[in-house]
Amino acid sequence: MFISDGKQVSSNWINNENKFADLMNAETVFLDCGHYIHYYESDLISRKIKEWD
Repeated sequence: MFISDGKQVSSNWINNENKFADLMNAETVFLDCGHYIHYYESDLISRKIKEWD
């Protein structure tokens, strides 16, 4: 899961994302950017997806 810094969403964003990731046994990638992660960190997201493949 790619997770934004939560500054543009609710105050419990990171906590909720962590709980969901734990439930889904998902790997998390925390990004120092706003909610629209695909806009801010598209290169990093692309590289990480290719690593998983």
